[in-house]
Amino acid sequence: YTLVIPEIEDYYRQLINATSYTLQSDYEGEEQGLYFTSGERVGNKLIVNYSEAVDNTALDISNYDISLVGNILSIVKNENPNQLTIEIDAFTQNAVGFKYTLTASEMVQSLSGKRMTTGAGSVLQFTYFKDDLEGALPTHSH
Repeated sequence: YTLVIPEIEDYYRQLINATSYTLQSDYEGEEQGLYFTSGERVGNKLIVNYSEAVDNTALDISNYDISLVGNILSIVKNENPNQLTIEIDAFTQNAVGFKYTLTASEMVQSLSGKRMTTGAGSVLQFTYFKDDLEGALPTHSH
């Protein structure tokens, strides 16, 4: 099915100029694979949530691709079995205003044996805003 949203505001209440956003779902019932449900950036880490608990394939850095900026330094499981913390070096670079995407390969599996979807659920997108740099930059006093 297709859902058309005529106007959409971003996080900072700025109207995004687009006639429509089209979201498509190929959901076919129970046979859905593993997928990302959400992600957030905390400092130089990405806290990512999966649809269910993941096995150790989710800790293999080679199973992920991060676009535009940065490399993955480490991946650890959190207390929540559906959640991982991915440390990346992107935020030490000049990444302001970039949208960057984290993509998980279908090699990532859940504990129940579901493979990562190859669709939109395998991608998380983050934006790095200038506001996030406050307090992180050295101040030079004369």
